[in-house]
Order: sequence, then structure tokens, then C-alpha cells
Amino acid sequence: MVARPPHDGKATSASSGASAGPPAPAPPSGALAVVDTDPRGDRKAGAPAYTRADLTAPGTALVGPGPAGDGKWTASGPSLAAALTAGAAALVRSYHPRLSAAEVRDRILSGAYPGAELPALDPYGAVSGVARPAPVAAPAQEPPVTLPEAAGTTGARSTALLVTAGSAGVIVLVAFLAVVLPRGRARGWRPGRWDAADRPGR
Repeated sequence: MVARPPHDGKATSASSGASAGPPAPAPPSGALAVVDTDPRGDRKAGAPAYTRADLTAPGTALVGPGPAGDGKWTASGPSLAAALTAGAAALVRSYHPRLSAAEVRDRILSGAYPGAELPALDPYGAVSGVARPAPVAAPAQEPPVTLPEAAGTTGARSTALLVTAGSAGVIVLVAFLAVVLPRGRARGWRPGRWDAADRPGR
């Protein structure tokens, strides 16, 4: 376990690990780099910067037995976060003695609580081997439902008018033939006569 120790220089950011001074050297690739957090899971204001971190662990206001006296001691610092992580690794090895160091490291990371930036140490998850799912991203918003635009009705209206006019013309023609045909048959299809007595003005 590698704790991220403080360095010379005044730190200006606690959440991202940024600092006015140079951060501590990056730990070896096989090591489990741990940063300390307070009881709320946040880094203290002015916490030292780090180059790489894999995990967070409690490291602020920890209470436990001290080197002298009967009371409890309170301590803080990244070394305590590393000590808690090392204790979790020892607990995993005691339950699963055949695991290699790399496998213990993987169990600690896979059983950790997902965090906004770094996962948080969970000894129970590491021992039980229950991998926690990664945080689920918020689903993309569905586009609003839109009704299709109404199609142009100019052509349909013109067609309806033509059909109506044609139908009316057919009705008039049928009515005309219904009057004319019987009279034409009665005369033998001869034209009618115009008597002088029937002329206007007589």
C-alpha cells in the first residue's frame, strides 16, 4: 500500500489533488495508491496533491487505542488511510490465503464503493468478492413527440370539386333526357310546329 504523503508547498485544491507545489512521485504500477478522506468522503482543505491514486480510505479524525494511557487517541493523515487499506488486504488474505497479491488488489478495487472521482475502501466487499457495478449514467432524454405536419389539401380539394361538378352535370343531363326522350318518341322524333297564334304579341 502506498499513501500519498504531503509535500513541500501550499495546496490550493482538495477535490482534484491539484497543488501549487509539485505532487509526490507516482507509485509503482503494481502498488495500490491510496488517498485519505474525511468522514464525509471528501479530502481535507489543503490536502497534498497526488500524481496517481486508485482508492480512497478514511484518514481524518480516526479514533483508536494509543501508545500510552487508557483513553482513545485521535489521529489524521494519509498514512492512516494506507494502514486501513493494508488491514483490509490482510483480512482478505486471511479468508482467501491462496490469492496472490495482484488478486487481493483486484478484490479490494472491485469491492469498493463507486465514487465521483475515486472508489472508496470497503473491507466487506473485498472479503466477500462481490463486485459493485459502475455508476449508471443518466439516460439520454428522449426527443419530444411531434405530430407529422398535415399534408397539403389543395389537390384533394380540386379533385373533390371536379367530381362534384361532374356528378351535378350528369344529374342535369339525365333529368333533361328524362323529359325530352318521351316527347320525342311521342312525335316520332319530328320537330314540333310553331303556330302563329302562339307567337308573342298575338
